[in-house]
Amino acid sequence: MVALLCEMAGTSRYSSYNCLTSWDSYENIPRVRVEYYVNENTFKERLQLYFIKNQRSSLRIRIANLFFKLLTCVLYIVRVIADLDPTFATCHGCPVENKTEFLASADLTEEQFQENPIINWDAILWVNRPIELWAVQFVLAIVSLAEALLLTYLGYKGNIWQQILSFHFILELVTTIPFALTILWPPLRNLFIPVFLNCWLAKRSLENMFNDLHRAMQKSQSALSQQLTILSATLLCLVFTSVCGIQHFQRAGHRHLNLFQSTYYVVVTFSTVGYGDFVPDIWPSQLYMVIMICVALIVLPTQLSQLRASQFEQLAFTWMERQKLGGSYSSHRAQSEKHVVVCSTTLHADTIMDFLNEFYAHPLLQDYYVVLLSPMELDTTMRMILQVPIWAQRVIYIQGSCLKDGDLARARMNEAEACFILAARNYADKTAADEHTILRSWAVKDFAPSVPQYVQIFRPEHKLHVKFAEHVVCEDEFKYALLANNCTCPGASTLVTLLLHTSRGQEGQQSPEEWHRLYGKCSGNEIYHIVLGDSRFFGEYEGKSFTYASFHSHRKYGVALVGVRPAELPEFYEETILLNPGPRHIMKKDDTCYYMSITKEENSAFVVNQNQNTSGLEPAKEGEFFKYYSFFNFFYPSW
Repeated sequence: MVALLCEMAGTSRYSSYNCLTSWDSYENIPRVRVEYYVNENTFKERLQLYFIKNQRSSLRIRIANLFFKLLTCVLYIVRVIADLDPTFATCHGCPVENKTEFLASADLTEEQFQENPIINWDAILWVNRPIELWAVQFVLAIVSLAEALLLTYLGYKGNIWQQILSFHFILELVTTIPFALTILWPPLRNLFIPVFLNCWLAKRSLENMFNDLHRAMQKSQSALSQQLTILSATLLCLVFTSVCGIQHFQRAGHRHLNLFQSTYYVVVTFSTVGYGDFVPDIWPSQLYMVIMICVALIVLPTQLSQLRASQFEQLAFTWMERQKLGGSYSSHRAQSEKHVVVCSTTLHADTIMDFLNEFYAHPLLQDYYVVLLSPMELDTTMRMILQVPIWAQRVIYIQGSCLKDGDLARARMNEAEACFILAARNYADKTAADEHTILRSWAVKDFAPSVPQYVQIFRPEHKLHVKFAEHVVCEDEFKYALLANNCTCPGASTLVTLLLHTSRGQEGQQSPEEWHRLYGKCSGNEIYHIVLGDSRFFGEYEGKSFTYASFHSHRKYGVALVGVRPAELPEFYEETILLNPGPRHIMKKDDTCYYMSITKEENSAFVVNQNQNTSGLEPAKEGEFFKYYSFFNFFYPSW
């Protein structure tokens, strides 16, 4: 057919490829790299997308934040090593006061000093900080403060005091605002600022990185390795804070400690060995160590509660589990957050995982919380799933029944955005399973009549009993209808399955079979439509044939044009979509194009690929166009 068209056009001396494409070779076709993003409405939502919602960009930001916090701690260590003489510490540019008394106390023995201790308060208040080091720390403080304020603004949900009074936000202000004030009054440049506390902020960034990493990789792994890492980070932060604090306070005492000696003293103290060769000789140092020991007694058992099995910790763990099973979704959270309730008589891991993956696949549902309401206790598999970071922050389990108003009140059903009632799959009798589902749907309707319901049942004759629901999914009706349509249109069941099942194009990429990898990669595509005159994908093909536009848009942008709805058709063709109309259809500006892509064109960014060798695309082989055209001609014959 292609050769015949070429002969009719009087171009028989050229190849059929040149006839259809007008390009000398495949390599001359311009290529474009497509980058996708979600098109939000407001500027704040765009910032939330980049800093919080988007897993990959959020992960990069947290990695940068972790680097800045660790760099701040390293600079503090550098400052401590360079500050060799704390006796003469004073404000920047100020004259040194008379230190004769402190110099004389240095010649006393430790016993003599203990009888009449002298505290050099200037050594605690001031440090010797080089101007270059101050400049670097000032820049880091300003960047950290700006990021903390921005994230607080983006995370604001109606309760500002809850965010302002949080431990990490206060810690951020303590370590950054004093540096910002030093630019106003130069003598403050030598002011001691406990920037070593940034190690706790680095630990928090590490925890958030784990969450983003799990979301970005789309993996559900055991949380044991993460708990071990967080425990190690907690121990390190506790030791580092104690070392830096005792080293600084001892600057004002009789015996000045370096970082190594301080580390030795802290490890010996925390291990309860207590050799006694290093002791704090002034009361600020002694008070600081008492506080750190109390903090260690509080923090460490909390971190070890999931790793040790001692009697006290096991009881604490059991108590927390009972509190979780008998807990409730608080009214304050229901007012400031959005949540949906999922009701099911049984909690099968596969069913719940399918629901969570599909629910959170939508970009506008990332801020929603899912409350699982079920009379069934969590089994080992479900408990492990809910401990995975990707779900632990967004999924809440409440043990209860939809038939009890008290349990519905604990789940805040009245304030929920929607209620999903899943069919019980542990019943051999599907009619009995539908009866339980109908009873639960009636109970929810009676308790919260304004909450939309999404009900799943088995038998089509039972749809009448839940017709008040927002949507009713009848499994048997849908399954048999799909099988029937599959007989008249082979492949319809596969197409519908791919459209309903969320895929990111990563399935099967580890398979040795090439068709597995190709199928998994293409399964992430979805069907969208756009007017040709408004499209960047297809706008340049106005006046070209459908075949030409389909081939070149796929080659250039990686999208598949599968159908078109012309703007001007006879009256009886108003709602007709032409699937693969072939080369006889000429694309017009008002035509609506239907195409398959990872996301819609409006959520895409275009970057011209200057170096085609690094684009990752192999040069098209001779005859590729005919394979491409034959594929659509086979599945979507011309109308």
